[in-house]
Amino acid sequence: MKAQQTILVVDDDALVLDSLRAELGRSYHVLTAATAREALEIFSRNSVDCVVSDYRMPGTNGMALLREIGLRDPFVGRVLITAFSDAEARDGALTERGVLKVAKPWRDELEIAVQRSLELRVLEQKLERSLRRFDLGVEVERQFRRETDPVKLMRLALSQVARLEGVQACELTVGDNARPQRLGIATAERVIMEQMVQFPPAIRHVETNTRLDRCESHWRYAIPLWQVQNDIWWLRTFLDKLRQDELSWIDFVAEQLVDAMERTMLFSEVKRHRESSAAHQGQLITMEKMAALGLLAAGVAHEINNPAAYVRANLGIIESDLADILQAMSESRRAVEELAPPELRRRLEATNQSTEVEKSVAEIGEVIAETREGVERIIGVALNLKTFAREDSGQRERVSVQRCLESSLAMVTYRYKTGLVVEKSYQEVPDVLARAGEVGQVFLNILINAAQAMKGKGSIFIRVWAESAWVYTSIRDTGPGIPPEIQGRMFEPLFTTKAAGEGTGLGLSISKEIVERYGGLIEVA
Repeated sequence: MKAQQTILVVDDDALVLDSLRAELGRSYHVLTAATAREALEIFSRNSVDCVVSDYRMPGTNGMALLREIGLRDPFVGRVLITAFSDAEARDGALTERGVLKVAKPWRDELEIAVQRSLELRVLEQKLERSLRRFDLGVEVERQFRRETDPVKLMRLALSQVARLEGVQACELTVGDNARPQRLGIATAERVIMEQMVQFPPAIRHVETNTRLDRCESHWRYAIPLWQVQNDIWWLRTFLDKLRQDELSWIDFVAEQLVDAMERTMLFSEVKRHRESSAAHQGQLITMEKMAALGLLAAGVAHEINNPAAYVRANLGIIESDLADILQAMSESRRAVEELAPPELRRRLEATNQSTEVEKSVAEIGEVIAETREGVERIIGVALNLKTFAREDSGQRERVSVQRCLESSLAMVTYRYKTGLVVEKSYQEVPDVLARAGEVGQVFLNILINAAQAMKGKGSIFIRVWAESAWVYTSIRDTGPGIPPEIQGRMFEPLFTTKAAGEGTGLGLSISKEIVERYGGLIEVA
């Protein structure tokens, strides 16, 4: 059962206090005070949701009292009762943010004003929570970005979910959701890792959907994180009740954990390759991939995807809050038009026109829509970068040549934002049986060479077509070309004409090895 809200009524006239107590007591718990001083004492000792005060009182007037109340608690509802002759009170109520005015004598206006004031209190609290959650999300993203130990990352994720008000517990599990193997569990008080986690060198993204189940007295919210061989890792949260902001926060923490794990594995992979003395071809492919990503991306994917993902999650909450505010404004305007005196309506209309409140609110909606479009574009770029930062599963699959080309182009054009002009001619061609990461790596190496040969400024012409049983791709640029005397050495390992630090001399040799492994052919013309 919802707790009854508390209203503090302040008036120096005992008969008025009795009348207000009787009128408001039907819906609220009412406290009364005869002076501003007494009201402040009662306010400090009780949890008050709304303060209703007469303007004319001995000593401190009602406007000054409500202003002091607002300083002590900016979210408390405030209603000022005035006579039409109180010009100072009318002006003060119009300019003081969060104060609603009711003129004497009132009928239904007072209850409507109290109700609107309480609704505004709830909306402002929701908006404040959203802003605090955003700031907290930025700090949590930094914590995930700084940490590189897998076990500590999992502990961090569990602790950030368990701290939510409606969460009973959360756990990290492996295997079937019906009979999972628990690796760690957390409550608001502590985090326990139940088993020593032997984390694999590589993880795969999982296509399984998030699950929400009702389990007797609680809800279970299960998010699939990644897949290792045939086992899915889950973040499972047990909640007393469902709140959208808490579910959004859990989604955000899960995204941070997955991104941090991928980043940690990427760093670990680079470290292993640096420490390894064996330079077999598979290692060279990965090293060249890391070199290309380091040259083009330099951490762009994770740096932009983390805050962008949280911004996207919060935009939905802000849109919902804005809709509530618009509804409250509309209902308040309707109440004023129906109940307020003509002079007050004219005054409010003049205030609205001078402050352009409706125009500002409409602009906020447009800004939110534009922000969402921009965030989705940012996340799309980050996903393209991640495609090449992940290790392939080892299984060949049907691969779209055009899609691999577009992903590679997205990364190259990100580095050379304004200098490159790309002209494409794509025919409909069948998919090829290959590994998408390796096909993309071939295109990426060639496109990087083209962009560097033109020093980032020029045109690239790409053509894709099918002929007989073959799929052809032609990549041509407006660079200076390759001297005939070195064309025969272009695919030699470690051969490069670039300055130190710009290339390893492995890109084209690795590309040739990949293409020929699939029975294809690569040529320089």
